[in-house]
Amino acid sequence: MPDIIFVASFVVGLTVRLPRMPYPGESLVADLFDMGPGGKGTNMAVAAARQGASIRVIAKVGDDSFAQLAFDLYQAEGIDTSHLIRTPGESTAAGLVYLQPNGENCIGFYRGANWTLTPQDIDRIEPEMQGAKVLVTQLEIPDEAVLHAVELGKRHNLRIILNPAPARPIDPAIFRFIDIITPNEGEARTLAGIAPDDASTDIGEVGQRLLDLGLCTVIITRGAQGCMIFERDSHPVEIPAYSVTPVDTVGAGDAFNGGLTVALSEGKSIREAARWANATAALSTTAVGSIRALPNRPQIEALLEKS
Repeated sequence: MPDIIFVASFVVGLTVRLPRMPYPGESLVADLFDMGPGGKGTNMAVAAARQGASIRVIAKVGDDSFAQLAFDLYQAEGIDTSHLIRTPGESTAAGLVYLQPNGENCIGFYRGANWTLTPQDIDRIEPEMQGAKVLVTQLEIPDEAVLHAVELGKRHNLRIILNPAPARPIDPAIFRFIDIITPNEGEARTLAGIAPDDASTDIGEVGQRLLDLGLCTVIITRGAQGCMIFERDSHPVEIPAYSVTPVDTVGAGDAFNGGLTVALSEGKSIREAARWANATAALSTTAVGSIRALPNRPQIEALLEKS
């Protein structure tokens, strides 16, 4: 039986690198184009698989040519495809990425088949939750699927991790089942009822507001500043990032979550797991494409030893 269950999503990413972000109505010439598989849940699952974790994934794709990219990727990464579901009459999800030379990006996202995942679909993977340790989900799927997945996971005594991205208001009932939530700064502010670009609110206050929602552990990822851990009745803990030269930051948060999940499934403490996750995320920014740069275990161990 698997150690980790990923309630996932699959997205085809189409990336162009531009000298800067275009103005409304402006066309800019790109110096790079990349097309490849991704999606928050898929990125997390591949990150975990490359670190040697025993995993299972459930996700949906369309009935178009992009769907085969998902099957090809999962098979290449040694991920079981029995719960990768084709959706008749729907398109595979797609993300359109504008990438800047410094690695920063913005993304337009079409939800496609991901948004057809249902509680009944989730039931297909329940038998494999028996004996698993961690369940991970995200917000590229409907609330109903998220809520059912975390309810089932808690019923089977799994540790539940939610990466609340893309950020949006969600059913508060979901929070009752979450052990660890892992937003970036903008997502954390959104969940706390603050504008995502409102830097006037201290990150410590944002973390406390999330704990006040009933969450047990909040890990806010902060890019080049690493992450901060907030737990009830404890002082916030800052875990610094690892120094690399970033090329493309798309998917770094997913890499973080994949690494965090593996470390926790292996019994590491929350601080040890966050360090492992920071190393995973740092290495994931060193090449273009959310999947291509996901590191393996020896690469992560080497960075941790060197730092």
